[in-house]
Amino acid sequence: MIYTLGCSFTKWFWPTWADWLQEYQGPVTNLAWPGASNKTIYWELLNRSDSITPQDQVYIMLTGNNRVSMWYDKEWIDQKDVQGFFPRQDGKLEFSVTKWQGLYRLHPDYDVGLTEMIVENFNLIFQIQNLLEKIGCDYKLVFWQNPWFDIRPVVKPAWQAIWNSKQILSSVELNNAHAILEIPAVRKMLGLINWDKFYLRPMDIFDPHDYSGMWEYKNKKLQDPDYIKYVHTDPHPDSLLQHDFLTEVMLGTVDQKIRDRAKKCALDSLMHNVQISRSSLIPDDFSDPWPKISSV
Repeated sequence: MIYTLGCSFTKWFWPTWADWLQEYQGPVTNLAWPGASNKTIYWELLNRSDSITPQDQVYIMLTGNNRVSMWYDKEWIDQKDVQGFFPRQDGKLEFSVTKWQGLYRLHPDYDVGLTEMIVENFNLIFQIQNLLEKIGCDYKLVFWQNPWFDIRPVVKPAWQAIWNSKQILSSVELNNAHAILEIPAVRKMLGLINWDKFYLRPMDIFDPHDYSGMWEYKNKKLQDPDYIKYVHTDPHPDSLLQHDFLTEVMLGTVDQKIRDRAKKCALDSLMHNVQISRSSLIPDDFSDPWPKISSV
C-alpha cells in the first residue's frame, strides 16, 4: 500500500500529486487534509503505525511552519473560555477519545514566535523520520515551499494568507534564519535529518536559499507561457502542475495519456465553480473510530 500525507497541497478540490500517484503506481491511501499541521502528520503516522508495514511506501508533503498544533484539555479550554474557537462543538478534537481533549491548531490569542515555529517544524521532520525508520518502510519527504519563509497570516483587520505571495527570502527572513542556524543544538538536529530521503533536497542544509518545494516549482513553471492558460484564481497549484511535479520531481517518468487527463482537470476547474465545502475534505472522525455525539 502507498500512503500519502500532507495538507491542501496534497488533498484539494481537484486532483493533486497524491491522486496522480495512484494513476501511476496503484492504490493510494491519502491521509492528508487541508489545514493539517506537521504535528498532525506525525501523530497520524503514529496512530496508524501498526497497519503500515515495511512493504508499504509513505510519501509526505510537509506543510507550513506557521501551523502549530497543541494538545488541549477541557480545563485549559474552560479557563481561557475559548470553546467557540473549535469548528466542532461536540467536543471532538483530533485523535481524541474524551470530549475536549485532543490535538488542534493553536488559538491565535496564544500564538508562539517565529523561531519556535521554524525550530519545531524541523524537529517534527526529525521525529517523523525516526518513526518511519522504526516502521522500516520506504518513504520520501518533500516541502510544500521553503520552510524558512515567515508565512504567519495577517490577522487584523481581516484574516489574510500570505504564503501565496512568497517568492524569495526577504532580508528579515534571512537574518532570522541565520540567527536560528547559529544555535548549536539546531545545527546538530539539521545534521541528523536524513536529507537523502527528500525530493529537492538542499545542497547546503545551512543555506536557507537552498530549500524549495512545490511552490517554488510552480513559480518557475509559470514563467512558461504554456502554463498560463491553466492558472486558477485559487493559489493552490492546479492539477496539471500537480501532475508535472509528481512526474518530473518524484517519479522521473510521464505517461502522456495521464498528463492529458491532468490538463483536462485543470481546464475543468477553471470553467466550473466547484460546489464542494472545504470541510468535506477533512475526515469527520479525524482517523479515530470514536462515534459522533450530539452537539453541546
